[in-house]
Amino acid sequence: MHPNTAITIPITELKPALAGLGKIIARRVTLPVIGCVKVERDDKGAILMTGTNLNEFVTAGIDQTDTAEPASLLVPYRDLVETAKLCGKTDSIAISAEEKPTGSAVILNYPIGSATAERRCDFIPIDEYPTIPKVGARAVPLSNAVRHSIHEAIACSSDDPTRFVINSAFIDVSDPKCHCVVGTDGHHLYMSNSFKLPLAVGAPAMAKESDVVLFQLSTDHWRFIGRQIDAKYPNWRQVVPGPDGWNTRVEIPSESLDEIVQTIERMPCSDTRDFRIGLEIKGSRLSLVARNPGSETITRIGIDSAKVVGRPILACLNRHFLTKALRFGLNTVHIIDDMEPLRFTEGGRQMIIMPVRPDVSANAAPSPVAPTASASPEAFAPPPNPPPAAPTETETHPPEQSEPTEPDAPAEQPIEQSMTTISETHTQGANGSTTAPSAEKPALSALESATEQIDGIKGNLRAAATGLIRLAELLRQAGREQKACDKEILSVRQTLRQIQAVRI
Repeated sequence: MHPNTAITIPITELKPALAGLGKIIARRVTLPVIGCVKVERDDKGAILMTGTNLNEFVTAGIDQTDTAEPASLLVPYRDLVETAKLCGKTDSIAISAEEKPTGSAVILNYPIGSATAERRCDFIPIDEYPTIPKVGARAVPLSNAVRHSIHEAIACSSDDPTRFVINSAFIDVSDPKCHCVVGTDGHHLYMSNSFKLPLAVGAPAMAKESDVVLFQLSTDHWRFIGRQIDAKYPNWRQVVPGPDGWNTRVEIPSESLDEIVQTIERMPCSDTRDFRIGLEIKGSRLSLVARNPGSETITRIGIDSAKVVGRPILACLNRHFLTKALRFGLNTVHIIDDMEPLRFTEGGRQMIIMPVRPDVSANAAPSPVAPTASASPEAFAPPPNPPPAAPTETETHPPEQSEPTEPDAPAEQPIEQSMTTISETHTQGANGSTTAPSAEKPALSALESATEQIDGIKGNLRAAATGLIRLAELLRQAGREQKACDKEILSVRQTLRQIQAVRI
């Protein structure tokens, strides 16, 4: 690549591209070539930057054209990032390659005041970069609603490497009249069905390369190519309650959601495992209930703007899942009882959240996905004679496992609230009681246990396959290095023969 054919990229375009490529390029790589960015200029003058981790490929398009001749080279990602940090917003970086018999290098030129600085980087031949696959299947346009749903589904997916199949967003096209985007981690599930894609079962708009099914997501400036997960997604429909099976319904105005989220984040939390918070219904009033850490007092915050229909109840759930549902705009809550999943809905979108066990102490065993006890008012502080129906505002008593309070501690500690739509904070303190009874976790059937074991084995096999691919790349790299070493040895031997042939 001649210096006159250098590829020039403005910093305003380079930094966003590097931020996106950094999500694919690993910080520590075993192969130097996958730690590089492929920078190329095609015959039309378009500039593209590509990064990969051998399984996925991300390409960023630079929003400018260059009339120079086509060129391509590999630039170490870290060198590009460090050089970009030294540049101003109006600067540009010129990338070129210097190939000499004595040694080749990639050169980054960037301005410093009225002068130009130069950074030399390791040179890797362009033919060593993995081949970027091409997906030639028919493109399917995605609406804003679909793109938004995919983002929300991925936010609800799992990061457990042993359950690789749920580390994804699932597009379910089994119902031809209603397609769904699904994401779950086993504790909460997101589903959106407000669209229909031109896809059919068994005929996805994807391309098959050998035994791997590829898919591609494209925008005006970005392209992502990845591999479809070859596994059966869990039957998510069996955990979704019916639309009419609720006993209590809560409707929250959309304009109050952000305010309620901020309140939840400021509320005390004594449960560092399940991050429990309670939704308490008394009459036509909704309250958020939480225990103060290190004491037996209870904070109860009323939500005046919420409209409640149905039976009184106290349901406990993970506060992080609750705030996520509210941030997604899911403002209608359907509650069956304190042992069943809670259903948050808005339009064609919904989130199913599993309740947490109601009696949590510092020494309690980890809670399973499914509830193990009835989430009643006793979850936070059981009254001495609890009525079987609705919770009451009687004096509460903490469980025995809870940390004891100071003997002289006050029985009531008011907490100030300055919000207009949220009011009434109740704190109650007491001493001595027994813990609420809890049911044992239902045992899995042999088929369910076998299915979970198969999912774990599949995840391990995929990890092993990825390791083998990387090992093969290492072996090919070692072979290239060996050939280069052999050439050098041959050159040295020829030089020695020439020296030996010299006679004085």
